[in-house]
Amino acid sequence: MNSSEIHKCVIHPAIGIARVGNAPISEYFIGPERPMAPSSPESGGKTENLEIRRQAARFRVYAYNEAEELLGELDASTGARVEWTVHLVNSKAVSPTTSPNSLNGQPRNNNVTGDARMSLVIDPGPRTVAKPGESALFDSGTFTYPGFSPVKVPLGGMHADKDGRLVVVAAEGKSASPNPESFITSFYNNPSWYDDVADGPVNAKVHIDGRNFEAEGAWVLSAPPDYAGFVDTPQSLYDHLIATHWPPPPGQPGNGGQPSYTHDVYPILKRAAGLKWTRESQEPTALDLNTAYNADEDMRLKIADQIRVLPGGVSSVQNNVLAMWVAGNFIRDWEGPWSPLLPPFLPPPPITPEGLDRAALEACVGAPFFPGIEAGVWVNEPEHFRARLRIRAQAGDVTQRMALPWQADFYACSGDYWWPAQRPNSVIVPPGQAKQSWSRGVESMAAMVTEWTKLGFIVPRGDEQVEAQRYFDNIVWADRIAERLNANGLDRERWLPIVENMLDVAHSKPHPDNPREYRIGERARALIDELIA
Repeated sequence: MNSSEIHKCVIHPAIGIARVGNAPISEYFIGPERPMAPSSPESGGKTENLEIRRQAARFRVYAYNEAEELLGELDASTGARVEWTVHLVNSKAVSPTTSPNSLNGQPRNNNVTGDARMSLVIDPGPRTVAKPGESALFDSGTFTYPGFSPVKVPLGGMHADKDGRLVVVAAEGKSASPNPESFITSFYNNPSWYDDVADGPVNAKVHIDGRNFEAEGAWVLSAPPDYAGFVDTPQSLYDHLIATHWPPPPGQPGNGGQPSYTHDVYPILKRAAGLKWTRESQEPTALDLNTAYNADEDMRLKIADQIRVLPGGVSSVQNNVLAMWVAGNFIRDWEGPWSPLLPPFLPPPPITPEGLDRAALEACVGAPFFPGIEAGVWVNEPEHFRARLRIRAQAGDVTQRMALPWQADFYACSGDYWWPAQRPNSVIVPPGQAKQSWSRGVESMAAMVTEWTKLGFIVPRGDEQVEAQRYFDNIVWADRIAERLNANGLDRERWLPIVENMLDVAHSKPHPDNPREYRIGERARALIDELIA
C-alpha cells in the first residue's frame, strides 16, 4: 500500500457486538467476522469449568483513497500505529421511558432527581490503548442509589492485539440492587436495579509514514449471551436496519433485482429452518433445505408463508426476495447439498469491511422489539445515524432503553414468538433426544439473575443441534454420593472424604456457595454414575 494515496481511514465493523459472560475476561472468543458465520465456537460457549465465555468485538482500520476505493487494512504489518479510544456507559437506570417498545413514557427511577440522578449512570470514562499489547479496563464506574453506598460496576475491558487491532470484551453479566428489599417485579423496569450491559463510541487515531488521520468512528454494544450461536433469527438486526434506513436501490435484490438463490434466498431459508432446534412449534422436518431449491411454485409459496409468520418475520427487503423466489424469478446458482453453515461448495469468504459490518449484526435480533436483545426501538429513528450503520449518539444511549436487568426479560420472554435464536425455548436434550424447556430449573425472573450462567448452549451434533454444557446436569454433591454408597452397605463417613478427594484429583471445581457441590465434566460424570449405580 502506498500511504501517500490514503485519503481517509474508517473503522469496521461499524457496530461491533460483545456479549457478557462469567468466565474470566481472558476467556473470550471473537464474534463473527464473515457473513453467515456462527456466533459461537463449535464446542459451545462455555469453558471446561462451565463458565460462559465472553464474546469480544474486534475492530480494524481500513484505508481509502480520494475516490472512495479501498486500499487495504492498516495494521502493524503496514507500519501503521493506531491509538484506540473507547467510552462505555450504562445509563439504563436513567432511561427516559418505562415502555419496552416506545420512546415515550415515564422515566425510570423518576423519584431520583437533580444531581443524584446522574449518580445512577455507570460511566468509567473513556479508555485509550496506543500500541499492540496494551490493555485497559472499564472498571471505575459506580452506581449510587440514594440512601445506599456506591457500588463499583465494571463494564468490561479492551486491548490492542499483536496486529494493532482493537478487541473489546464485555463485562461479567452481573445484575443487582443495592437495596436488599428491592425485588424484581417486571420483565422490563425494576427501580434501584443495575446491570453491566453498556455501549459507546469507538474512535481511532492513525499514524503512518509521518501522516496522521482521525478515523471515521464506530460503535460497540454489549449484550446478553447468544445461547444458540448456530441458529439465527429470520430477520437480523442487519436486515432490519438496512430495510428501515438504507433499502437497496432499484435493480438490486430486494428492490426489483433478480436475487441469487445462494446469496439471497438460502440465508433466509437457512435461518427459518434452524429455528426447529430452539422452539417447540416447529418440528425438525418442517423445512427441508435439500428440496427447497427444486421446489415448485406451490411449495415455494407454502415455505415463504411459513417464514413470514415466524418470530420477527422478515424485513421488507427479505419479503421482496421471497416474493421473487416464489415467482421463479431468481438466479439458480446452487451447486451442492444442504449445509447447516455456509453453502458447502463456497470457501470461507475473505474478511472485508462490508462483511465485518454485516456479520456483526447478522447474529442479532431485528424484531420484535419488546424491547429486544441487543438493541430496541431506538434504532428505528433515522436521526440516530449519521451514515450507513454509523451511530450518532451519546455513550450508553443504544442500550439505555433495554430491559433492566437484562435477565428479567430473558426469563419472561420464553414463548416461541420472541427470540428463540438467542434465547431458546425448547431444545433437544441428549441422550434421549426428547425436547425439553431450555430454562427448566429456573423458576422466576429473580432466579434468572443468578442462574443464567448454568443454562445450556445449543451446539451441532452431526445433523442435529442439541443442548450441551448445562450446569444443572453436571453437578454432583460429594455427600450425596457418599449417602448412595452408604445405602449399598458402605460407611458414609468413611467414604465422604474419599469421594471429595476423588473429585479434587479429577480437577473438578467446587461451587463457591457450597463447598461440597462440584461442577464436573461429562467423562467424570459418567465415571461417578457408574460408581454409584
